Amino acid sequence: MKMEMFKDALKYPFSSWKSFFILGIIIVFNTLKYSFQSLGVNMLLLTGLSSFGLIFALFIYGYGIKILKSSLAGFDELPNFDSWFEMFVDGIKAIVAGVGYTIPLIMILVLGSLLLGFTAGHIGTNIIMIYLWVFFVIIFLYLILVFPIYLMALANMAFHDDWNAAFDFSEVFSKISNIGWKKFFTWYIITIIILLALVFLFSEIEVFFNLISLKIVGTLLTQLVLLPYITIFIFRSVALFYSSKNQGYLLCEKCGGYYKLQMGESPEDFSDKCECGGKLKFVQELNDKSENNKKSEKQNFKDNLKSLLSNRRNLAIIGFIIVVVCLIGFTSTQKTVVTNSTLIGTYNVGDINPVNGTVIASIPAGTSKIRIEYNLSWTLPIAGNSGLTVEGYNNNVTLENLIYQHSSLIYYKVISLHKNDQNKTGTLYLDGSSIKSLVISQSGVNGTIKIYSEKTKVAI
Repeated sequence: MKMEMFKDALKYPFSSWKSFFILGIIIVFNTLKYSFQSLGVNMLLLTGLSSFGLIFALFIYGYGIKILKSSLAGFDELPNFDSWFEMFVDGIKAIVAGVGYTIPLIMILVLGSLLLGFTAGHIGTNIIMIYLWVFFVIIFLYLILVFPIYLMALANMAFHDDWNAAFDFSEVFSKISNIGWKKFFTWYIITIIILLALVFLFSEIEVFFNLISLKIVGTLLTQLVLLPYITIFIFRSVALFYSSKNQGYLLCEKCGGYYKLQMGESPEDFSDKCECGGKLKFVQELNDKSENNKKSEKQNFKDNLKSLLSNRRNLAIIGFIIVVVCLIGFTSTQKTVVTNSTLIGTYNVGDINPVNGTVIASIPAGTSKIRIEYNLSWTLPIAGNSGLTVEGYNNNVTLENLIYQHSSLIYYKVISLHKNDQNKTGTLYLDGSSIKSLVISQSGVNGTIKIYSEKTKVAI
């Protein structure tokens, strides 16, 4: 596995700043739901934003297919944002192909759910939990194994410019086999490692902005920089791997120049004479590059660097990145994270009427995290199963208006207890920046809960 492939894919997103940030803006609109959700926006509006975001998702996938087509054609620069209708159609094709590749998983889950539904009344809770864990493992393994094959199918679709090629399994698997399954999984593992490193880096940056109460800045950086970078990197990497089987070179015996044959090309398609008058010969590998080629590559690097630094917009972006990095480096050595924890209340769960009783706790302004500590024991419920229910709302809730607050519900958790469970302890952590009220109810539970408000700030 040649590391040049990954170096190319890592540099490729910066080949066109304009296309990079246009994709970033599209991703911002695609993820508006999550941005507004973190700010505690009404659930009905969030539902509308989900439909709105799907449209932009089609353009994201469509641009990914465009990257595949451009890369497979031998271009080393991000394609422009044009032919919007074609991108939209390609996005639909890519998503439909993705649905097609998940059909076996859907069938397994449907059959498993039916089996679980028929047998749930005759088996114990522990067996049901084992079934659920088996479902989870099946989903995880299926997705992690099928996803890279799906990406190769998209590359095959882009290469042939035919949607049916995404489901030409014989050609897709033959392509992987020709390159090598070992290389395929090596490429996949290295790609995952790179993606995890990028996500870790930006998660640290986002945590920093959360600590200084600029959560929206961290979110926008993720949407404008990280997500477009990952999207471009993945599609470029897929295209490079798909075309990674060496087609050979035409090498001039006189000047040392060479041309790398592209997919679908053969030596017979070209003359046997170089522009310098020398004879061209076909070679499978280049053992060494001529001095002229090395100088040419160095000159291209210098020209690209000069072009980058001569553009004021690029200099402004580089300057911003340097300032952010320096700020993070400075604060990492100078800052002190201060967390103030305040007890909102201690509640006896057994005192809550299991039929229509609730405990409502208002969350103080400025709370960054809510901590709920519980110590619960099972008791015979009036009906149904035993459990403690915790609901979080992004509005101020009272007993009088609780029944009208369904659209404001943004957190829901049931702590289930089984027969003979005693002194079951644990801690829940909730996002205090969006939750303004907690509603606690119970059925067949005794014990206590303590609710804390945590306010975090950075002292320089």
